[in-house]
Amino acid sequence: MALQYIWWIAAAILVGVEMMTGTFYLLVVALACVAGGFAALSGLEIGWQWGAAALVEVLGTLAINRWKKTHASKPRLSNNLDIGQRVNV
Repeated sequence: MALQYIWWIAAAILVGVEMMTGTFYLLVVALACVAGGFAALSGLEIGWQWGAAALVEVLGTLAINRWKKTHASKPRLSNNLDIGQRVNV
């Protein structure tokens, strides 16, 4: 089996698992496997394939972290005035 097919199979499995968990990090790992598959398809050696996958993984993780920081929801103020008050029992 050609090495590129292993990359594609790994990407497909990771996308399936990502659909069950709902995190974007596994999607980035799957995209990294796709990058490794393209590197294998172009005939690069295994070290370059891993390097391409690692580069896509790092850049994707940084992009997700940056997106989370910019789109973080601010804490909502509650209308319940009892929060934080002393309780007498």
